Amino acid sequence: MAFNRHTFLEDLITTIEEEIQDEIIEDEDSIQDCINSTIDNELIYYANCVEIMQDLNLWSWDNGETNVQQVAYYGLSDYVFEQLDIDEFLEQIEQLENEN
Repeated sequence: MAFNRHTFLEDLITTIEEEIQDEIIEDEDSIQDCINSTIDNELIYYANCVEIMQDLNLWSWDNGETNVQQVAYYGLSDYVFEQLDIDEFLEQIEQLENEN
């Protein structure tokens, strides 16, 4: 199945929200760790990296990258952080803490 950035983002949001509810994610660092590990998991295979590059139209190696995994990582990371509002997750954490 080809990589789809929209599906990836939806799945990532679901994961973060579930981990907030399960009190696995408790602060901004935990959110960052979840995002980074999810991105890392997506980049295990060379073919996945190429699919990510195709989906995000990443053909420029202008950040000093030396391989497709680095291009895919930086591109996917940029996309995720452009799309997500970390403050919304922090508000969910705060609401959960106030309920307890």
